[in-house]
Amino acid sequence: MLFRVAAASAAFGIASFAASISANADSWSGIYIGAHAGYATGDVDLDLSHTTGALIYNDPFDPSQRQIDLSDGWLGGFQVGANQQMGGLVFGVEADASWTDLDGSGVFTTITGGPCTPNSCTQWTVATEIEALGTIRGRVGMTAGDAFFYGTAGLAWAMVDANQKTDHNGPAFATPGAVVSGDTQHIGYAVGGGAEVQLAEGWSLKGEYIYVDLGDASYELTGTTTPGGSTPWAESFSQSIELHSFRVGLNYQIGQF
Repeated sequence: MLFRVAAASAAFGIASFAASISANADSWSGIYIGAHAGYATGDVDLDLSHTTGALIYNDPFDPSQRQIDLSDGWLGGFQVGANQQMGGLVFGVEADASWTDLDGSGVFTTITGGPCTPNSCTQWTVATEIEALGTIRGRVGMTAGDAFFYGTAGLAWAMVDANQKTDHNGPAFATPGAVVSGDTQHIGYAVGGGAEVQLAEGWSLKGEYIYVDLGDASYELTGTTTPGGSTPWAESFSQSIELHSFRVGLNYQIGQF
């Protein structure tokens, strides 16, 4: 929590510092392109069911074990947008795409009719990786000298890869179970705020915090029954993802309205 507060303060601090060295304010109206980089963290909530071959271990996850903490990581990418200034108000829209190294994994158990013991649990190792992330957001705010302070909200999407390995410890299965993988696209929303300041000759610098809720999506994973096996196997589960991101970006205005 303290790191998130410090990161948000640093983002706004960069914008405030840039304001002290900027040229006289020009109109924010126009089209711009830019790049951004930053830090993100989050968590994943998931649930599991079988589509084939469930046999005796088709129970849901132990209710106390359904969350994966994503590792803190970087993100970076590009954005394009447009603003319209009306007096001291600025209205805009921005689309961005980011690549990330956010991933996480967890080991979970299913309880087959009683407390978990070495002979009554199925163990699931689930790994999740966010490969790409993007938003399409509106921005609304007010100017103060060379600075533009704004709130933002809109649509978010992500491409997510998942892998699952199953080990059953019951008497019917003494060897590893399924090894499956797959990917899907999440659609959700993004909301946040930030500050942007004008620099010389069409350049501007921004710092922002964006909260992303990627909602719930279903995964259809395919693979084999054992790590070295060849029997086709299918699993399905759903997971929801939430992210907190802190970004710094540099924009260049390529044309004014």
